[in-house]
Amino acid sequence: MENSIPIEAVCVKVFSKISASVSHEIKNVLAIINENAGLMEDLTLMTEEGQGIDPTRVLKVAKLLEKQVERANKIMKDLNTFSHSTDHQVMSIHLGELLTLMASLTVRQAAMKNITVEVSSPGATQLHINLLFLESLIYLIIIALIGTSQEGGKLDIRTEINNTAVQIIFTTEPKDQTLTPEIQDDNIQMLAKHLDVSLQSSGSQVSLSIPIEYVK
Repeated sequence: MENSIPIEAVCVKVFSKISASVSHEIKNVLAIINENAGLMEDLTLMTEEGQGIDPTRVLKVAKLLEKQVERANKIMKDLNTFSHSTDHQVMSIHLGELLTLMASLTVRQAAMKNITVEVSSPGATQLHINLLFLESLIYLIIIALIGTSQEGGKLDIRTEINNTAVQIIFTTEPKDQTLTPEIQDDNIQMLAKHLDVSLQSSGSQVSLSIPIEYVK
């Protein structure tokens, strides 16, 4: 039975999931900052009471706060980049940057299963494509792979290019896992069909093949 959900609705759902994940990450950052701000206040009170304080304790708290601010900036920068995917229907994007962005936007889901995600995309391949649709497709594939991966495993994302297509190859490790990625999901299949890209799954590997015509 053909999926009757508009493709735009699938993208909205992806956007909502990413926004929810980012909000959780920002909330965690704020909680850490709030906790350490309280510690800094305690250290200040100790100083007022004439108690000696090891300067390294203050420096440690300051460095931790700085690290969390950097983390929050990175999270918001990624969300902002993704949000601009709707600026134009068709946009150009560096493939490596695209994959790195989508890996970053799924970091919370990967962390929940202690899964390491690595991206390798040498070269300067530029795609001219409906960016939001492709990002949504890649996001759903990564989430599906994380969902079927063993805890503490690894997801490797690499690219290959030949005369006919650009391939994005997703490989989960360990390779003896028993679960198969649900790439037959209606939303994944609908996005792939709309973009005219092909998907293949074999054991622990999923391959997304993008026609060379999209390369600019």
